[in-house]
Amino acid sequence: MSRIGKLPVAIPDKVEAKVDGTSVSVKGPKGSLSKEFANVVSITLADGAITVAPKDSSRFARAMYGTTRSIINGMVQGVTEGFSKQLEIQGVGFRADVQGKIIDLSLGKSHEIKEPIPDGVTVSVEQGTNIKIEGADKQAVGQLAANIKSHYPVEPYKGKGVRIVGEYVLRKEGKNCITFLGILYIMKLALKKKLLQKRRWRIRKKVNGTSDRPRLVVKFTNKHIHAQCVDDISHKTLLSASTLKKGEKVENSRSNIAGAQDLGKEVAEKAASASITTVVFDRAGRRYHGCVKAFAEAAREAGLKF
Repeated sequence: MSRIGKLPVAIPDKVEAKVDGTSVSVKGPKGSLSKEFANVVSITLADGAITVAPKDSSRFARAMYGTTRSIINGMVQGVTEGFSKQLEIQGVGFRADVQGKIIDLSLGKSHEIKEPIPDGVTVSVEQGTNIKIEGADKQAVGQLAANIKSHYPVEPYKGKGVRIVGEYVLRKEGKNCITFLGILYIMKLALKKKLLQKRRWRIRKKVNGTSDRPRLVVKFTNKHIHAQCVDDISHKTLLSASTLKKGEKVENSRSNIAGAQDLGKEVAEKAASASITTVVFDRAGRRYHGCVKAFAEAAREAGLKF
């Protein structure tokens, strides 16, 4: 005997229940439900409770015995309290919207997914990513949640997809192996760095600064630009300037066109104060465009010759 199947299902006062052979219908505050069961169990309504019993000792009857009682208990609970499922969508640009009896899902695919809402089920969406499914039929609520989730199950690496709130998702570590394209990219960066260094050495052999005409060298980092006027004969730094000011807190990067123009004007002013009018421009192997060009043109406009 099934320990669950032999328990009677109590019918609350606010619920109306009818039993017609193997057909059971219940009606309550949350709606009405009706289901037909297999003809291998007997269902009786007496003394405000529904009792289920197998008609024979067959394997199928014993299997449907507890199942039938659980379904009837769910029907009573559904029309009394109702059932609900909460889903959460995670992913950049992933959204959901309810349009009448259709759930419009945007899950990063080439088209929008339209999932129909069955009768007796209500769906609400909050903030575009939180979906709440409510209804009296436990099977309909769970099936709709499963259908929505099946369109984009949660992937284990970034956690993107549709999940039930509170569901445990197994996360995996990203792949650490270097692909062939990754190796080519690393080789390209190494070659680029090597060619830049060779260009610096080649220019440095030809460019030398003196006290009358010092070498103006410019160096760039990810956040700032630095410039110096150097006398290579006496190995002295005649003046220096940088977008990084001592004691000044800079939130944004100054290694840009505006920062290069400001530094060019500052270098020209300091050179005029030190009686320097002409310099040899050493751009450290960088090509004459972008920040390098902006720095040079700003220094020329301020009166420095090179």
